[in-house]
Amino acid sequence: MLTQRTGLADRVELHVGSALALPWPHATFDAAVTFHVAMNIADRPRLYAEIARVLKPGGMFAIYDVMKGPKEGLLFPLPWAETEETSFLVTTGEMRDLLDNAGFEIIREEDRREGALKHHRERLVAQSAAGGPPPLGLHLLQGQGASLKSRSMVSMLETNQITLEAIVARRLA
Repeated sequence: MLTQRTGLADRVELHVGSALALPWPHATFDAAVTFHVAMNIADRPRLYAEIARVLKPGGMFAIYDVMKGPKEGLLFPLPWAETEETSFLVTTGEMRDLLDNAGFEIIREEDRREGALKHHRERLVAQSAAGGPPPLGLHLLQGQGASLKSRSMVSMLETNQITLEAIVARRLA
């Protein structure tokens, strides 16, 4: 529906499947993007190996994801997980190793913690001033505990328990 409303329906193909068993042949794509994906995937080595498999040599891989911060501990529920059993965060160092082992060269990393913290704080203030969330928003996907999940995320960003990273990597030959 979104692709139709934006006039892109003739340029977009949507596929449903597993990120751990991508349904395309080797070296199919020039680029890949994950946006808040890996924090819910336990088998990260398999995830990055699959992405490397479907990328052409020299293909670009952009990642924006939540990472473990230097301070231990997580507060649940979170926007991506109700409990620890469905949250699979890694540190930025572990992420570098995972990408290296999958055959990627990191060409850019950016810590987005401050920007994420500002965004989530502003969203919570706006919701409070409005007497609740807007009619449409992420809270619809997060369910009844959306406000608590957002407050947990802000608290953990403030205390460096989590961070957000933007990474651009290149698939090696």
